[in-house]
Amino acid sequence: MERLKYFYLFSKNELNIKVLKSILDKKVEVSVLKEFDRELIGKKDSFFIIDVSCYAYFEVDNFLKILNTENILILSSGNYKKLKLVSSLGLEFCLKPFDYNTIIDIITNKDKNVKNYKFCDNFIPEIVGKSVEIIKLKKKISVFSKSMKPVLIVGETGTGKELVARSIHNLSQRKDKKLITVNCSSLSNSLNLSTLFGSVEGAFTDARNSIGKFELADKSSLFLDEIGELDYKSQSLLLRVLEDNKVSKLGSNIEKEISVRIISATNINFKEAIERKEFRQDLYYRLSSLKIEVPPLRDRKDDIPILVNHFLKESEKDYEISLSSIEKLQNHSWPGNIRELRNVIHNAALMSKNGIIKASDISIED
Repeated sequence: MERLKYFYLFSKNELNIKVLKSILDKKVEVSVLKEFDRELIGKKDSFFIIDVSCYAYFEVDNFLKILNTENILILSSGNYKKLKLVSSLGLEFCLKPFDYNTIIDIITNKDKNVKNYKFCDNFIPEIVGKSVEIIKLKKKISVFSKSMKPVLIVGETGTGKELVARSIHNLSQRKDKKLITVNCSSLSNSLNLSTLFGSVEGAFTDARNSIGKFELADKSSLFLDEIGELDYKSQSLLLRVLEDNKVSKLGSNIEKEISVRIISATNINFKEAIERKEFRQDLYYRLSSLKIEVPPLRDRKDDIPILVNHFLKESEKDYEISLSSIEKLQNHSWPGNIRELRNVIHNAALMSKNGIIKASDISIED
């Protein structure tokens, strides 16, 4: 098949334009046209992406019937008349909310020029983004998932550290076993040991026979979230378990051998915590055999349009967002990171009228 030289995107939707153009520009030059151009008729070396939801039915009807090319991808809402037209012409189409991975797959199947380009959301789709920072993060996840060494995930609140932990486990040899999770910040000192190691009846006041998280995670992975909040005594016992690969319940002298892959996460500064004698240095070295730093949103603002689309897809209603809204979002520092962005988008969707999100609908705390 003849190689495609030109890519044309017909759309008046600013978010679709920004996301699709940024994705495709990595390999090919994309011309964005908001009005149908009859001079393009018969260009067999071109690929056309047409967002028909932005145009009146008669415009779409006239243009598609005379374009006469197989290299067309239609982006559409659920408009019955337009879909019937597209189907009658045998054209490929995607419906809102758009799955950009599917769009890229369709284009790459048509053109050898972009065959080597893989939109990184195809790999670990739960982690949304295409920035250099996210690609590096996904590569580390891929490499570390093949190891059995402990992994320490560091990053600010709201960056998605738990998502990274789950991705590591889901790509590992232990993916068929359930990932066991403990939020260390939610444990009081009296509960730490029994929650982690289990207990036998009578070990302490109101103690009952229980299985600890380590035993539950045998032959699987244990995710210790907010590990920096674990008290000093529990840190000592945790270190011993990691060194001996054995665990004993509170009130019992019987040790059980276990095979647990440790994944931990925190937002604390370990250097400062170690200097203040709040965290054991030897435990830190044991936990950080492999280390991943999750980038804050302010360092990957190119991902904001894609993240916005992802969050809008969570709604049952179709939304459009203005370019000025995207610019407003990209100018914010995002101290709450991805979690903050998601809340802002959901609130903006509620405030919007007629399904169009304007900059005035977006409320961001300074």
